[in-house]
Amino acid sequence: GSLTGSLGSWPGDVNSANRPVVRARVMPDDFTDPRHCNADGSLKARRPMPQIKVRELLAGLTQLPDGRWIFAGPLNGWPAYTHLELRSLTCRADRLGFKQVRRFWTAGEQAKLPELGQIPRRTQATFLQP
Repeated sequence: GSLTGSLGSWPGDVNSANRPVVRARVMPDDFTDPRHCNADGSLKARRPMPQIKVRELLAGLTQLPDGRWIFAGPLNGWPAYTHLELRSLTCRADRLGFKQVRRFWTAGEQAKLPELGQIPRRTQATFLQP
């Protein structure tokens, strides 16, 4: 929609090797830890590792005609983190005392994003800057 119209053709370099990576914690919508949230339940802005609630992430993504998913942003109030390309969603799971990271969505492999209830706790989103 408006993202492609406002940018014409998206300025991001398709070659991911030349682009900086941004990682963000994806928090459940009911997350209210006072160390990370304001009194109204919204996430505190500009955290050292950006954070975003699941609903905000899914609502902020737009799919381009070439299949890439772009988060217009800004991410967690950081003005530099706009027009980020979502590359993967991973989650951390503890199994038998070992921490494992499991990638459950990868750009290009799955055309469809996970739905609201399909994103587990301890999820991390990996983006590429334009």
